[in-house]
Amino acid sequence: MMKSLFYFSSILFLFSSCAKDDDLYYSFDTEIGLEIKNKVGKDLLDGDLRVEKITLAGNNNGGESPTGGRLTPDTPPVDSFQLRKIGSVNSLHLTFSPIYKESIIMVKWKDIPKQDTLRAELYNKNNTVYPRKIYLNGNAVWTEGEKGSRGAIKIEKDI
Repeated sequence: MMKSLFYFSSILFLFSSCAKDDDLYYSFDTEIGLEIKNKVGKDLLDGDLRVEKITLAGNNNGGESPTGGRLTPDTPPVDSFQLRKIGSVNSLHLTFSPIYKESIIMVKWKDIPKQDTLRAELYNKNNTVYPRKIYLNGNAVWTEGEKGSRGAIKIEKDI
């Protein structure tokens, strides 16, 4: 009797913990990588460009968040970025906030007065948030399904 009560309790707990109303978990895959070079192909992330400040913003244009209001406990801090060396190329990695349909990252560069603005159109597919299109200062630089990885978006910048 005790054994069957234990199994019944375990099964009941399992079903209640998997309820659709659970708002604790939401996955996202919104990280991008930027390879920034000048017109002659020099890697500007090799000392010429240094990040001073990262600011996140966004909006849902009156609609629901791509996360459906669920929590995203693993969302990075707003000033989160990482500079990685991939082969011989430096890549600046940033993560768009998954709680907005239109997520914005503003990058303030050290000793450069004009900041850059990245904007992503985000969507939900099977409870994971992905970027559909990414813009830099209003110009499209990456579109889902087209050639090239969003982990290695190539940018040309004059400084």
